[in-house]
Amino acid sequence: MLKDFEVVGDQKIETQEFLEKLKECDEHHHELKFFVKKAYPNNKAMITRFGFPKYKKARDSQDSMILFMEILANAAKKFKVKLIAQGYTQARIDELNTLAAELDQEGMEQEDAKSDRLLRTRERIIAMNKVWDRMVSLNRASRSIYRDNYTKLKQY
Repeated sequence: MLKDFEVVGDQKIETQEFLEKLKECDEHHHELKFFVKKAYPNNKAMITRFGFPKYKKARDSQDSMILFMEILANAAKKFKVKLIAQGYTQARIDELNTLAAELDQEGMEQEDAKSDRLLRTRERIIAMNKVWDRMVSLNRASRSIYRDNYTKLKQY
């Protein structure tokens, strides 16, 4: 049975992995933004099409960030000819979908670790209650056996 600090440790590991994947998404976002601005200078509609104005808000929510990365990947595929002409690579475009899926997976693993803590806590409580019930049973039995011996009764 895992101790609570072990479960919390697992939760922290999953959170750290999610944050690392989020950082990777952030780097891709900034890189792509550079090439979009290079391919479509002074075109605010294209900046909006790629979802860049929504980035800061998306960064604060796991679900929103996953959706943002999917929008980014779809837009990059749709406008890849101009992006590639400006130096962005097909491999980087393909990585956007992969990153969105990996971010989603890391988020699910983090949420699983959070909910796993409740299950592990329940398991520990059930195990401790079994021990407690046994102690109560022994205490009751000791009252019958050692009712005339106060010192022995106190041991139980």
